[in-house]
Amino acid sequence: MTVLSKEALLAGGVNLRVERVTVARLNGDVFIREITGAERDQLEQWIANENLKAQGKAVGLPNVRARVAWYVLADEEGNRLFKDVKQVEKLGDMPAQALDAIFEAGKRVNALFEADEAVAKN
Repeated sequence: MTVLSKEALLAGGVNLRVERVTVARLNGDVFIREITGAERDQLEQWIANENLKAQGKAVGLPNVRARVAWYVLADEEGNRLFKDVKQVEKLGDMPAQALDAIFEAGKRVNALFEADEAVAKN
């Protein structure tokens, strides 16, 4: 395995993985992309902020499946399909079964929520 130089790491030439996933409920396929480190930080910050808002209340994360879909849905080259945060709510209007399929694929491709799931199992 090659040891990467500073130049190689900063070149931004690392291709993000893109995976084609069938969404049976929509009778079609979508592309799920690997998110960047900065995007993961943004998603985790949103989750932390929502958790702070809900302190003391039994409130979950509003539209979390749609938020993950907003980050991970891509075209075949891995370019994000959605960038306007206002589109999250519209994605949340998708059938639950379809949104669940996209959410689960996004979690798997990006290893999202693994620590939370491990804690829940114990």
